[in-house]
This record gives sequence, structure tokens and C-alpha cells, in this order.
Amino acid sequence: MRRRASANEPLFRFLFIDAADVSRHPTLIDDMIAKHVDGVIIRNMFDSKTISRIKERLGANDVPFEKRIFNGFVDGPNAPYTLGRAIVSADPDLVEYFNVAHSTRTNLRTIFEPEVDFEKRMAEVFGSLANGRPVSVPSGPADGQTYAPATFRFLPEGRDIGVHVGNSFLRLAQAKHLSSLVDVGDQLSYFITVQAPEGGGELIVYGLEWDDVASKFPAEISPNEMVYDRTGVMIRLIELCDKEAYKPGNGDLLIFDGGRYYHRVSHIIGADPRCTLGGFLALSHDKKQLCYWS
Repeated sequence: MRRRASANEPLFRFLFIDAADVSRHPTLIDDMIAKHVDGVIIRNMFDSKTISRIKERLGANDVPFEKRIFNGFVDGPNAPYTLGRAIVSADPDLVEYFNVAHSTRTNLRTIFEPEVDFEKRMAEVFGSLANGRPVSVPSGPADGQTYAPATFRFLPEGRDIGVHVGNSFLRLAQAKHLSSLVDVGDQLSYFITVQAPEGGGELIVYGLEWDDVASKFPAEISPNEMVYDRTGVMIRLIELCDKEAYKPGNGDLLIFDGGRYYHRVSHIIGADPRCTLGGFLALSHDKKQLCYWS
């Protein structure tokens, strides 16, 4: 568990750089995996023209993304949802996931056209931060299958995302094949802000770590129960922890150690939903490639 040494000391080491300067930070991914850096916000990853065009196309439903309401919600104007299938909420057999992932890659190319090739741009930036390693979206277990590179996530007014941690993915059946390709125990989270809400929507990162909690609970305990005190009082352990808030602007890319640190997204204020596009990053087991998926 990480705590501040003083009230004025940052809880985490986050860097703030411009997209034009990523080549000056070639060891950043290695530094994050080695726990020397906790996160980065890369300003102007995509310019305002590109972001405006994406928002227009999403609003007009010009691109046929598969929509999925968050688990536990009923479809409606105030339901949070994704466009594309995130592997963490996919069916364990991943049949539908891989079917949707194929169309998601096509749709992402389309929605960024004509000025930007989405996967090429992500590979350029991620590769610059990873010592020039080749960057790829992993292939699935069957011929022709690939993982999705990213999914859109929409949070309408009044909604939030509760406390969670990326490494809880390790306990899901969906992780089995991906774990054979990459070191998911050192996964990083990333997202691009497409639309920041009027208020709220901050990423809140806590000093509570996966290793602080996971070893104390059997594998059958739900990841959502891990942040509770099991004395019967059900006091949230998370509220005892120091925390830091981050709110990147439209077009910014945020990468952080979401596998290690518990985090959440605060309530959305205002009529415009929070829209992000993102997923996860990890090195291959031989450390020679960087892979990303959602």
C-alpha cells in the first residue's frame, strides 16, 4: 500500500508530455513495468479535428460498432455502454468476442479515416515509448482470429465506474489464451479521451495494490469483493487509502499501471457523456514485442 510522505507530495509518479516529444522517452514502458513510473498523460495524441470528426461519426451512427450495455444495467438513455466487446466482460468461450473484434478493427480504421490510420498511429507512439519494439494486436487461438485493439466506453450523466483493478483479469477464464502470449501480470491500462464531460469523470487512482489484497483472498472470491473488509462491517478498505485524480483532455492519451493499482471513474456531471477509447498493454513473454488489446 502506497501512502504520501506529506500532504504536498504526489502519491504517484506521473509524467506529462506532448505527443511530439514521445521519442524523448524511449524507456517509459520499461520504466512503468519496473515500477519506476506509474503513469503518463500524452497531450495532443489526436488533434481537435480528428476528435471532432470521430464524435460526429459516433453521434450519427455512421460506423456499425456492436453496442453492449454494461453488465447489470438495462438499455436506455442513461445506461453506460461500450462500442465493441471488451474482453473482461465477454463470454468465457470468447466466440462472440473474436467475431466482434474482427469488425471492431475494421470500424476503427473507418472512423479515423482519411487522415489517421488508428493502428499505425498507436504502434508509432507505443513503439517510441517501448525502446522501438514492434507493436501488435495479438492473434487469437484459431486461424484468422485477432483480439480487439480498443473499445469505446460511454458513461452518461450520473454514472461512474466502481473500484476495480486490472490484474483481477488474471482470475477470469478469458485470460487463459492471452496469458500464454503476454505477461498479463504486468499489464498497463490506456485510454484516449474522445469527450471529457462537463464535470466529474476523473480517473481516481488509489494507493491500494493488487498484491496488497489478492494473496489474502481465495480465488473464488469475486474481484469486486476484494476491496471490502471481511469483518462483517463491510467498511471499504479503499476509503482508508490515499488517492490521486487525473482528468486528461480531449485527444490526450493516458497510460497507467492499472493492473497494479485499484482505481475508479468518478460520477459524470452534465449532459455530455464521458467517451474514451482504450484497452491494455503488455510485453510478450520474451520481452521482444509490445502487445495491446481490449
